[in-house]
Amino acid sequence: MRTRSPIRFQIALTAVVLTLVTGCAAPTATGTVPAPASPTHPAAGTSSAPAPASPTSPAAGTSSGTAPASPTSPAADEGPTSSCDGVPAPTSWQLLPPSATVMAAVMCIDTQKYVAGQGMWTYRQVLPFPAAQIPALVAGLTELDKARGDGPCTANLIFVPSFLVTLADGTRLRPRVPSDGCHPRQEALTALNTGTMAPISESRTKQVLEEVQTITNCGDGAKSPAIWISASNGQAGKGGPPTLPSSGSVSVCYYRTTGDQQGELTRAGTVPVQQLRTLWTKLPAGTSSACPPTSDIMNSPAVDWLMFLPTPRPPYRLGDSGASPIALMELGGCRRLFGLDAGLAGDVPATLAAQLAALADQPVH
Repeated sequence: MRTRSPIRFQIALTAVVLTLVTGCAAPTATGTVPAPASPTHPAAGTSSAPAPASPTSPAAGTSSGTAPASPTSPAADEGPTSSCDGVPAPTSWQLLPPSATVMAAVMCIDTQKYVAGQGMWTYRQVLPFPAAQIPALVAGLTELDKARGDGPCTANLIFVPSFLVTLADGTRLRPRVPSDGCHPRQEALTALNTGTMAPISESRTKQVLEEVQTITNCGDGAKSPAIWISASNGQAGKGGPPTLPSSGSVSVCYYRTTGDQQGELTRAGTVPVQQLRTLWTKLPAGTSSACPPTSDIMNSPAVDWLMFLPTPRPPYRLGDSGASPIALMELGGCRRLFGLDAGLAGDVPATLAAQLAALADQPVH
């Protein structure tokens, strides 16, 4: 199973403001933000180490005061770096000259689409601005940079969509958005946010999720049951068998341990809910006294495990991935079964554990 980059969500038709902390101007942004992990579903392939500092947080050992800036410095958080309709990002961003005659303008966005048999892919779309909006766009882009005031800049991370304009002589430019002394000026952001027309072209750029990940919800990597059990201290929920959906199917993801209670996906299958419910009725009650304390991750053996997830239904969308697991089960050690709603459901006998593991080899429907 090949490793894929973390899923990223494209900021499309609007300039989105993500308020982080109070400080100085935020650093250069590329127009995308990482997909946040669900609070009940650790992001696939991530570790349990502390998250890195916010890009706008003061560096270690530095003062938290406002850093000095040139009073006419351009906004630092605007620059999309990818090409737009064949025009690369400039090495030096310049304002649109006031004398420029703009005949047309387009915006470039990324969107995700499912390709049957090939998983989820990113497509780059080129969307034109209606002719009636061009004057307002030009007015916003030809505003002057404002001088920075006496107060500190807020650390709002502002994403400006990638766009370009076509001049009367055929020249195609990617101008800079004027600055208010800290960030892009609102006049230009408003003009960019007034809407576009249907795409005039689109091209497939990169794969986001493989086919098996898209149609099962199984991620490339995951955290072991020991981490989940420790996080709940074995106290979550009501106990007993995990609760299953009333109908449909469940994805069974088989993860091979890679150490440090992390694992990588090796295979996945789907099973009708009723078939899995029948198997879970064979679970014995209680847990073995020989098992490690539920809160002790380090004393839990590094073993392979299964994750049970709701199976998505077509049409597949990128936001469908990352659903919270129904349950996780160790395939070694005490073979503990943990349900997110039920807590520890008991220790699974070896024969039953093998039957459940075999479900990951069933065809994906």
